[in-house]
Amino acid sequence: MTQPIDEAAFVRAQYETEDNLRARKSAYVNAEGDDPREFAFEAVAEAAPRRVLEVGGGEGELAERIRGELGAEVIAVDQSERMVEIQRSKGIDARVGDVQELPFADGELDVVVLRGCCTTCPISIARSPRSHVS
Repeated sequence: MTQPIDEAAFVRAQYETEDNLRARKSAYVNAEGDDPREFAFEAVAEAAPRRVLEVGGGEGELAERIRGELGAEVIAVDQSERMVEIQRSKGIDARVGDVQELPFADGELDVVVLRGCCTTCPISIARSPRSHVS
């Protein structure tokens, strides 16, 4: 009988280093069609948020852009200590955490962004923001 996979541990291991993330990003280098990163940014911009939570934001490129271009406060939550360290080095309020145990009250966030991590977390975590981008 096959042992069940510890999904949280698997995800942490996959994003433990920049090399693992870079390998995952390389799958999109030659992709055709609309750029999902641009789509995510435009969806967030359309909501005109004041406070944004980005879940699983990797190295923080989207968080930096939201903060810089929209002037929104961005909080990032990621299971990977390394990704949080990288985001913090860019001045992002990044926290190690689990998407299923977010420390925010209902209505405290305007937008929740789940970009690239939707396969490892339930959408129900969006707990009453005005908008979510998935």
